[in-house]
Amino acid sequence: MTSKRTIQTFFQRAFLRYSSLGVVILCLISFAVSFLLGRDHGASDLQDTARVTAQAFRDRIVDGDIRSVEPQIAQVLQLHGGESAQILNADFKRIYETSVVRPPISPCPEIGVSCFEGFFGQARVFYPISLDVEGRTAFRYLYLERDIRMNWSYFLTVFIVSIAGYLGLSLAFFRVSKLASSHLSREIGSWSIRLRENPKDATPLTRPPFSELLPLKEALEGLNSQIESYEKTATDKAKLLILRGIAHDLLTPVSRLQLYLATLEARIDRVAHAEVFSEIQDSLTRVTQIATQVKELKESEPVAGTADLVELTEVEIKALRDSAAIMDKRLKIEVNSSHSILRSPFTQTEISRIVSNLVSNAAEASASGGTIRIEIGTKSGTPFLSVADEGCGISEKYVDRVFDPDFTMKPATGTGLGLSIVKHICERRAAHVELSSQTHKGTIVTIRLQNEGLAHHSGEVHV
Repeated sequence: MTSKRTIQTFFQRAFLRYSSLGVVILCLISFAVSFLLGRDHGASDLQDTARVTAQAFRDRIVDGDIRSVEPQIAQVLQLHGGESAQILNADFKRIYETSVVRPPISPCPEIGVSCFEGFFGQARVFYPISLDVEGRTAFRYLYLERDIRMNWSYFLTVFIVSIAGYLGLSLAFFRVSKLASSHLSREIGSWSIRLRENPKDATPLTRPPFSELLPLKEALEGLNSQIESYEKTATDKAKLLILRGIAHDLLTPVSRLQLYLATLEARIDRVAHAEVFSEIQDSLTRVTQIATQVKELKESEPVAGTADLVELTEVEIKALRDSAAIMDKRLKIEVNSSHSILRSPFTQTEISRIVSNLVSNAAEASASGGTIRIEIGTKSGTPFLSVADEGCGISEKYVDRVFDPDFTMKPATGTGLGLSIVKHICERRAAHVELSSQTHKGTIVTIRLQNEGLAHHSGEVHV
């Protein structure tokens, strides 16, 4: 079973991992520093040793007592192994060759100053010995070659001091990280509890405890938005389901009422009661139309359609011009199309529903003598249909609700179904509905279609 991972355990494991790495790096740095300092100290010490030795044995070297001077110098300086002390002539060659074959000696860049044979090689120095006291001319050279000795006491001192400082900083950082992780855990835990207690409450999202949680805040806001959208969609579908059931139940008694009305007209003087019969017939017709529209809002796959949007819109507008809603207000309907033919994914019935609902809404919002403008065309290659009026407009606080199935701004006469039916039809056909409105200036409803596979022919048409 894996252990529970928390912010505190993450910080502790990270601290142990990186502190161990820090100790290793500190050891390497301490060793390198000690080596470099020991190297420089050894080079400086070799120069001083060469100077003192040359002065001490100068007279014997000048007298030519080379064979006895070299081993004596090696004994005095306690040279061992690969270390050596040799007397060279003016051209840097050995005066006496031994039985041991040695490689030729290459001079240092600067006489009297120590140099090294490679970075980790031995320290070397060529110190000049002159016949005259002033030392203007080199007669011989004292050549010393010694290993670099590590000053372990210095190394241990540097290492212990560094480790002590590092451990002090590490403990302080560990304490701070522990407090910070505990505070972070508490803040995130408190924030999570507030979100869990009321997921729809936006208050905890306004100010997350840390700026690093802003991406999570945005993700939660997006999730809440999606949840609200799904809830609204589910609510709308439930409302439509209920409305379809009601519409189905209404059609049967309405059909009987129409039958009884026809029987009644045959038995009673039609002329004397013409107004009453007309109102009853209009009311039954209106109920039938509403119920039929709602009943057709099915969730099954829609029948494929490629009806001509221009032609069928014109046919529907001609019928609407003679309707009471348009004639009573003396409204003018203008249709402007930039295409003579524009194929759409809608069927003839769907276009009739869309146009009649949009025009009816526009007529109800318009004042007497107003104009309703209908435009059909393409924008950026996308076909569209728009219906605009010059009516009272819709308040900004209601714009997002106008497509709800039960929302209406005309409780006395409206059903709240017109725009919801338009939206439902468009969603089934992968079309998009947009609404823009300004109070006292009017409303524009635009339907944008998918342009894949839709044929259209240019040619502006005015009706």
